[in-house]
Amino acid sequence: MITWLTSRYKRHAISAPNFAFYAWKFAANAVPTYRAMRMRRHDQRHQDTIAALREQGIVMAETDRFLTEGGRAALADASSGILATANSDRVRRIIAGNETNEDKKDFLIHLVRYGKGVPPDEPLLKVALDQQLLEIVAAYLEMWPTLYSIAAWLNYPTDQPPAVSQLWHRDPEDLRLLKVFIYLSDVKEHSGPFSYIPRTQPFGAAVEQARRCGNSLRLSDAKVSKVFPPSTWKVCTGSAGSMILADTVGYHRGGKPTSGVRILATFRRCRRGHRCQFSDSPSAHSVRLQPDVVGQTRHARRDGEVTLPTSLLRRIRTRRVRPWRVGRPRPAAAQSVGSFLR
Repeated sequence: MITWLTSRYKRHAISAPNFAFYAWKFAANAVPTYRAMRMRRHDQRHQDTIAALREQGIVMAETDRFLTEGGRAALADASSGILATANSDRVRRIIAGNETNEDKKDFLIHLVRYGKGVPPDEPLLKVALDQQLLEIVAAYLEMWPTLYSIAAWLNYPTDQPPAVSQLWHRDPEDLRLLKVFIYLSDVKEHSGPFSYIPRTQPFGAAVEQARRCGNSLRLSDAKVSKVFPPSTWKVCTGSAGSMILADTVGYHRGGKPTSGVRILATFRRCRRGHRCQFSDSPSAHSVRLQPDVVGQTRHARRDGEVTLPTSLLRRIRTRRVRPWRVGRPRPAAAQSVGSFLR
């Protein structure tokens, strides 16, 4: 029922709370909403950040605004490995056109792959699980979040016109979600910076105005500029280490580089309380997060097997488990998704 109610808002921003939103929040996600309400004492430390997110849908700053010292150290560790991959011979050959790009999007190269699951000592995972970042995300979403994907990629110039994510669009994963982007290289106008139309996120002041853009899944600059002049766009240029938090239900696009490359890491968080998806993408892994157990890891494997500490198994949900039901921990530390469907 709730899935049916919310599906009509896929790729649409809600202008004001309605029945579908309240059902999604307080029925489908009652437990994570309750837990977020209990941690509101942390909101005071991040008031400015959360206020900016709620008003504009996006905030950009240096990493010390979003990450603890440990998170920044993990980011430095992750960056060195990602940049080494970005400078590898294989990546150079793809950019030069001497080797085929196997990624679905021919304008980017994935720099991290977790075919056998995300290792517990993966630095990028430690950044995604940073306590301060989790507090900000939970406060904005007003519920405990789900880590939907972890990725790092390199964008490079191509001769093709802007396509797919390089066009303006809304993300479809949930009624509200938050994406984190961390630039690992300097990003200027020619590097294809991330761009966003402020206030087009759910409950934003420009949601009704954005309806004039129509129902197309992808929009060109020409069509969007008729409703939102380019002067209103937030073009996120910045140096390496700049960090962006954005509710990507609002209109956004990944820029198209004309010269040079753009290297970034990204995490996506939402709350699909009625669904547990395990992506076939080697760079995307659905992971349930518990902010009170930062440092522990879950592995979402491509073959449908999940490996994680027993203490976390109580939060696993599947399509046949009601969203508000909390199962008892299983005795084994690794179990297949199929065992939860019985």
